[in-house]
Amino acid sequence: MGEYRGIPTYQRVYAELVRAAEYRGLTTYQHLAVIMDLPLSGNLMGKRIGQILGEIVDDEVAAGRPMLSAVVVGTNDWPGKPPASVGSLANSTSGLASRALTWISPMTPCRCMW
Repeated sequence: MGEYRGIPTYQRVYAELVRAAEYRGLTTYQHLAVIMDLPLSGNLMGKRIGQILGEIVDDEVAAGRPMLSAVVVGTNDWPGKPPASVGSLANSTSGLASRALTWISPMTPCRCMW
């Protein structure tokens, strides 16, 4: 089922992602960390946010909706590593171009959905 599905934290993070998509904006990993009551940096933050975003992406893809995690960026305005389910796309190119492609491609349909 997943570590976060069905608990209030999942719904709060999901709501933040939808809100960001609705206003055609972005949200940060650090903002999600605050919502999840996690440290603002470090391995624990990365692991937990990666887990919940992966679950949300899986649920969105299963429902035929765009990858909502595309609205999440770091404090440098760049996305982190993509969830494992789309990781192979990111590995097909290299470096900065890979990150940009992985991020921009799902961004447009995501913003059109909400």
